Parts: sequence; structure tokens; C-alpha cells
Amino acid sequence: MKDFSQPKQVAEVLQANTPDSGIYVIKDCEQSGAAAEDRIEKPFVFVAITKEGLPFSPKQIILYLTTQIIAALIIVHLLQNYSGTYFQKVLFVTGTAFAGLWLSTISGHIWWNLPLDYTLLDLADGLIAWFLAGLFLARD
Repeated sequence: MKDFSQPKQVAEVLQANTPDSGIYVIKDCEQSGAAAEDRIEKPFVFVAITKEGLPFSPKQIILYLTTQIIAALIIVHLLQNYSGTYFQKVLFVTGTAFAGLWLSTISGHIWWNLPLDYTLLDLADGLIAWFLAGLFLARD
């Protein structure tokens, strides 16, 4: 992720021009029927705005942990129907995670032009975590 060259000014503009927290897009105005003088050709902007600032609370940790536990339970269920060596089971967990991670991360690169290095880093982060989880889940 990169920093804005004038973050204070950008933050002021965003705060003044976004009524609520949410996802905002500046896109090709020609498609939206804007007048010629109001059309914006560049840059394309896709941004998540949180008016209250960056939240961090125990609720977020609990929600994230809950989603990971649910995913682990699904994979454990799949593992119960898989016979193989310990290493094959670790690869099964990692491969299953890769499929889900790939589908969920690559769409941001394809549709929202998220940088490939950001997308691959996100994918690698999840794969490492699920490989380590696989070492635990694959035990008999």
C-alpha cells in the first residue's frame, strides 16, 4: 500500500465529500451520463472510507477467529472423508484453502485493479496460515 503525497489534504477532501462510511468509486462518468465538462477519465478510484477512523476492537478479533474456526470445521469434515498419508492430508488442507483463497483474492485484481503484488501477498498470507493449520488438522 502506498501513501498519499499530501495525506492531510486528501483526508480533508474525502471527509468533506463522503457523507457516510462505505465503498466509494470514481469511474468513467461518460457511462453515467455526466455532462462533458464533468467527466473524469483518470484516475479510476476505488476506496473504502471509514468516517470514524480505523476501528480496532475485540469484536473484530472474535469475528475473524469465528470465521477461521468455521473454515477449519469445514476442512475437518472434508478430511474425514479423505484417506492419505499425513503429508497428503497437509497438502489437501493447503490445496483446499488455496482454492478458496484464489477465488476470493483474484477477483479484486480482476475487477477492481488491485495491484498484483498486493493480491499475491494476500494469497501467500492465507496459504502460509492454512499450511500451518494443515500441519495440525492432518494429525490422526
